[in-house]
Amino acid sequence: NPGLEKDLVLEGWEAKESYFSYRVNDYDSNFGIDGYNHQGNPDLYFNMELKRDVITPFITYMIPLLLIALLIFIALFTEVKVDTDPSEILKYSASLMLILMVAHVSLRDSLTASGIIYIEYFYIIMYLVVLAVSLNALLFASDKKIPIIDYENNVIAKIIYWPVIMTLVLLVTIKTFY
Repeated sequence: NPGLEKDLVLEGWEAKESYFSYRVNDYDSNFGIDGYNHQGNPDLYFNMELKRDVITPFITYMIPLLLIALLIFIALFTEVKVDTDPSEILKYSASLMLILMVAHVSLRDSLTASGIIYIEYFYIIMYLVVLAVSLNALLFASDKKIPIIDYENNVIAKIIYWPVIMTLVLLVTIKTFY
């Protein structure tokens, strides 16, 4: 790695190699030199090849999302029909939503990007999932008979949980990268 300081700090990146190269550029300027030749003058470039560390962001931002998704899935299997206070469902959902929001704000604080980046769509998906499962649990715990929710102890919500999340992730990925 010629030209790199031995103690160079590139947080989240690893310097793979560095090298010099020439490139011929045609400038529209004479750089203040009368009779400057605009064509065929090579410029010396210093190049660095960097590799991104993906483990740290994955552990920092994706593992909490996966754990929250798993906790919500486990919550689908709790018996909310018998003597359940709907406020308990809302408390659980609010606590998960608070964790999601704190993690999302932490992500936004560490970024300099404007707009919504790819990983933020996962947080938006999880917001929707928490809201949908909370609504499902409230409807399931209510005295109202809703056939699609009451069918076989809410089995439809349990069956479609992961396919819906994975479909949303797939759609976001396709929208973002294609």
